[in-house]
Amino acid sequence: MVSGNISSNPKDSVVVEVNNLDISNINLYTKDKGYLLEGFINGYAMVTNIKENPLFFSNLNLQGLSVNSQEVGNLVFSSRWFADAKRLNIKATNHLHDEVMLKASGDLFPESKSMKFSVEINKIPLKHLEPMLSDNISNIEGYVAGDITIGGKLDKPELNGMLTTNNVGMTIGFSKTRYSFSDPIYFDNSNIYFRNFKIQDTNKRIASLNGTIQTDHFKNISLDLNLSPSNFQLLNTTEKDNELFYGLVYASGLAKVTGPINALVIDASLLTEPKTAIFLPLSSAKDVSERDFVSFVNKSSDIIIIEDIIGVEEKPKANFAVNLDLEVTPEAEAQIIIDKQVGDIIKANGLGNLKLEVNPGKGLFNMFGQYEITKGDYLFTLQGVINKKFSITQGSKISWGGEPTDALSLIHISEPTRPY
Repeated sequence: MVSGNISSNPKDSVVVEVNNLDISNINLYTKDKGYLLEGFINGYAMVTNIKENPLFFSNLNLQGLSVNSQEVGNLVFSSRWFADAKRLNIKATNHLHDEVMLKASGDLFPESKSMKFSVEINKIPLKHLEPMLSDNISNIEGYVAGDITIGGKLDKPELNGMLTTNNVGMTIGFSKTRYSFSDPIYFDNSNIYFRNFKIQDTNKRIASLNGTIQTDHFKNISLDLNLSPSNFQLLNTTEKDNELFYGLVYASGLAKVTGPINALVIDASLLTEPKTAIFLPLSSAKDVSERDFVSFVNKSSDIIIIEDIIGVEEKPKANFAVNLDLEVTPEAEAQIIIDKQVGDIIKANGLGNLKLEVNPGKGLFNMFGQYEITKGDYLFTLQGVINKKFSITQGSKISWGGEPTDALSLIHISEPTRPY
């Protein structure tokens, strides 16, 4: 509702009143971004002495605010224009169940297009960020607290201060691993810094994160981060996530993440740790004839050549590149799945140096290197009629020269232990 007069009388004013304005009406525009809002706005905005020396006042109360059914509380917003200083003073407070969650205050300077604000964050849930990160991160828990300042030009904001993460947890999409942390994050001139930032996996093992996220005043984001895992869970995937390479990987080493956010490069050099179990299918989910990838050199030989020519075409998903040098130790178990349908599987322990090149945006998944088996067994099946289990002896090896499904395996076996 609008009331009042516009005149040269300094006592005349124009008032805009808002009563129980339902903000869910804007969900038509926000739902595509993953946000559904609820709440009601009450309050007023008033301008006096418009023609000579206008003064602006407002007081708005957003009550019962919720974001995606998560209660946010009440948000009180007030502002006042100071004509002499040509500044708009703004104050905002967020209360939830009588607890102050956030307080912000400061000034906008329209002529210089600049600002100066201080923000005191007591407890802000990070769950609100999940819709924006849903392609890569899910099941976000925890909150942040701290003090920051926001200054500089409106088109080049300068954010400084520190935020402490509290009991934050999240699941990483491509690796299906869940991590938690409670360390501080530093802001300097709108860039984000991690200083010996400790990340825990589900087994309470630690990886240390150091480095910078350059934001160019939140216009062009670029990463320069170093992660140092120590017996840390880096993969927890199943065949459904990636039928070319999956399993449970614990590793130590160094990983470096660099580049712009839309073209990241991850370079990692890692050593596998105990309880690692890697699955390497030599066939796709399609039915594969035994003759396509298993052949005996001759009837009297105990050497089997295993080679698969069938590949799996992956649809591009994201534009980032992974270059992984993986040193596999005997403590890690590798399962080479020749034919899942009939249970044709090699289970082995051994030594190897593998190099993986992955770029989902280009449909790239290459594997290079050699894996030497120190011990293991091979369950050989033939059309579901013959089932024999062989022990694998030393000297056996599996080599990759690009496509993961183009592996060439030279397997030395002893006599079958018993028919199944």
